Amino acid sequence: MKEELLEVLAAHAGCQYLSDLHLPWAVVSLADVLPALPAERFSLWQWNDAVQYIAGVSRSFSSKEEAKAFLSDFCRSLAGEGLR
Repeated sequence: MKEELLEVLAAHAGCQYLSDLHLPWAVVSLADVLPALPAERFSLWQWNDAVQYIAGVSRSFSSKEEAKAFLSDFCRSLAGEGLR
């Protein structure tokens, strides 16, 4: 069975449900998880989907690394706003 990025992120964030990834505390917790997660572990489609699902931004990145960097920056920006 193929590993799903959103499910891995939800598990690392301590979410009971996948939809909890929309909650600010879950997004902020991903700021600590994403840097250690290898971009190549998941498909480009999964990274683009995670950006859309978590950040609410509909973009198609051309590389896994770009999508991961965008998502990491998004999560860090929320953490920087004091939502921890």
